[in-house]
Amino acid sequence: MGEFEILPHTADVGFRARAATLPELFETASRAMFSLEYDPESVPLDETRAVAAGGDDLEAALCGWLSELLWLHDAERFVPGPIVVERVGGPPGDGAMIAVSGSAQGALLGDWFVQGGPQLKAVTLHGLAVTPVAGGYEATVYLDV
Repeated sequence: MGEFEILPHTADVGFRARAATLPELFETASRAMFSLEYDPESVPLDETRAVAAGGDDLEAALCGWLSELLWLHDAERFVPGPIVVERVGGPPGDGAMIAVSGSAQGALLGDWFVQGGPQLKAVTLHGLAVTPVAGGYEATVYLDV
């Protein structure tokens, strides 16, 4: 499991995630994002949702992945807990596009939900980076609140 740290910002919120593999990095970034708003460990595991996204490069794929999770949370009122990323890579025969697929366990928003931080509005492209580092990968992400 990767690790993350919260980054200071004057108007938004951000985090830096690190992990050994790209799927683990995307999982860690997902956990970091929702940890800004609530405790993902407190979410009942009532159902599982398939999640898929993509982009032309790793930054766009991470932005798409996190945006899809935020959409599930905001539009469908699904609160993700544990998130598993099964695949980060190009689809067969097309190396130009990065596809991400996985699943999120969680529950529909209910009386059990305790918001512990600001409501997240969107993933921004400001400062968004996915870079290889010693021992794996690192991602920097800022979110509109």
